[in-house]
Amino acid sequence: QLASALWDQGAIHLELAQFYCETALKLDPSQADANLFLGYFLQRAGYTEEAIEQYRHAIRKNILRSAKPQIALGNVLLKQAVQ
Repeated sequence: QLASALWDQGAIHLELAQFYCETALKLDPSQADANLFLGYFLQRAGYTEEAIEQYRHAIRKNILRSAKPQIALGNVLLKQAVQ
């Protein structure tokens, strides 16, 4: 979440935000939020398939706690279908 806040403020660039999320996952692979945010940053960078993969990881880890990963996945799949 820190990477997202810093990126939203313009304090870090997209690649560094991705790095922070990847580091968080290395430290604690159970963190669904890190997958969710990594997916978001990958999507912003144009890596749609990789973003989808991260959203799916977040969904598997985040069963019944939050709908955010499902919403993010649905949005990216909808954008793919429209293109």
